[in-house]
Amino acid sequence: MCIFLGCYSPMILRPVPFEKFQVVGEAYIHGLEDAIGVLGPLPADWKAIIRGDDTLGRPLHRYLNPTRWEETVEDPRLDRLPPEWERIEYERSPDDPALFEVFKNCVTGETINSDPRLSPEALRMRGVKLETFQLI
Repeated sequence: MCIFLGCYSPMILRPVPFEKFQVVGEAYIHGLEDAIGVLGPLPADWKAIIRGDDTLGRPLHRYLNPTRWEETVEDPRLDRLPPEWERIEYERSPDDPALFEVFKNCVTGETINSDPRLSPEALRMRGVKLETFQLI
């Protein structure tokens, strides 16, 4: 079982010769949702929820604090966005991945569809152990 960055569900891998792996398929592992395998559990007063996108009916990942009735797009396990990055509004299309957000680097103008706080470099700085796999 492996959790790939950018993949919203764990994947089952089968080892093959020459230190490569074949993807068997995706998996559901109870208790390993909402990036728990990468970021750890949510704080006790927070829950991950999925909201439907009004325009395309695609899922939107959000966080809810039911005690304060506070809903946010910001994962409570993450620090604030670095000052050079901002979350931007975007128009979703049917070809977009199921779950993603768009971020813009205010210095370079670069836009990406993943949270810069979850880049391999940022995760390594948090102490997350990452490995590279060769897939066939």
